[in-house]
Amino acid sequence: MLRGIVSAFKARGHKKIELAGKVSTSPTGITIERFKEGAKKQTVAWESIESATAFKRDLFAYDLICVAIRIDSGIAVEIDERMEGWQEFCEGLEAYLPNSLVPNEWLDKVMHPALKPSTTIIYSRSTS
Repeated sequence: MLRGIVSAFKARGHKKIELAGKVSTSPTGITIERFKEGAKKQTVAWESIESATAFKRDLFAYDLICVAIRIDSGIAVEIDERMEGWQEFCEGLEAYLPNSLVPNEWLDKVMHPALKPSTTIIYSRSTS
């Protein structure tokens, strides 16, 4: 997905898309690191995730696929496809959150139609 966006931008004459950060996936949870000065790493255990919702942001020239993770404390964490480790994160949702949607299923729902709002619940603890 990210490679496709980068290729599309290069085709339009853009040199480079900056990565927004990094998400690392493990059997215990995810760690989010933002690539901006002063940002702190956030670690989220799989068992603390209440819900995961996929959506897209209209960035004028293209849509940005995002996932909002809501945890026990009520805090929401946003992860997007510009982040290093996105593919592994998507696979981790399926692997570590029981009864969550598979990536191909929710990505297709969120991506289409292009440039139109679209939200899909990937996982909800209350329904799993």
